[in-house]
Amino acid sequence: MSMLTKLDSRVRKAMEDDKKKYPTMVQFMIEDIQNAHLVSDMRVSTATNLLSYAESAGVVFNNPNSFVLKLYQIFDQ
Repeated sequence: MSMLTKLDSRVRKAMEDDKKKYPTMVQFMIEDIQNAHLVSDMRVSTATNLLSYAESAGVVFNNPNSFVLKLYQIFDQ
């Protein structure tokens, strides 16, 4: 099952908003997320970009100092 269906809607919207500006990057991220079965299956670059989108979308993290726990949170895990 793709991780894309579990992605926080605010993060997904931020990605879609950037699709015209950065089509290759966003498409690469979507493909990477679709191919992932677990958070740990994604590339670090994708994970880093997702966290940037989450922060810009106003996601408040429960564990602001943990890279991995932030990822789990934006995938509702």
